[in-house]
Amino acid sequence: MMRGSTTLLGKSIKHFEPVIQAIVSVDPAASTLDVDRYADVGALPVLLGVGDSLRESLSGTATDTLVTKIMMGVFGSVPAFDTQFGRGFGAWTFSSRALQEIQAFYERKSAIIDAVDIATKDFSTGQDTDWCYTKAKIIDMAFFVAGA
Repeated sequence: MMRGSTTLLGKSIKHFEPVIQAIVSVDPAASTLDVDRYADVGALPVLLGVGDSLRESLSGTATDTLVTKIMMGVFGSVPAFDTQFGRGFGAWTFSSRALQEIQAFYERKSAIIDAVDIATKDFSTGQDTDWCYTKAKIIDMAFFVAGA
């Protein structure tokens, strides 16, 4: 999100302290929620609450794209609602309805999505880690490509 068109480039690192505070203050369940758990009681309110907290920490002006990119990068819990994902999936607004549609898509395609096993990389060595991309990240990548 730190491209030339963003006003965030002109901000000092101090500007992001509230964002870090919002991240460390969220419900710990947010770090365990992936698409296969969206149907759990309380899951969607937790995710939407994280989005609200992040938006508020950015002075209430953050777009769904920025909020969900932060959530994707920190928690891996939701796809990033950017232009390509919106075009590919057909959902542009981070909302309960969109999350339910993503959940329904996952349920229809779970065998394919669950079979994808992409390991994250260790920054210092470049080697694969034991951590794999979340289901939300797999869906994000698929619809990013579909919408490109």
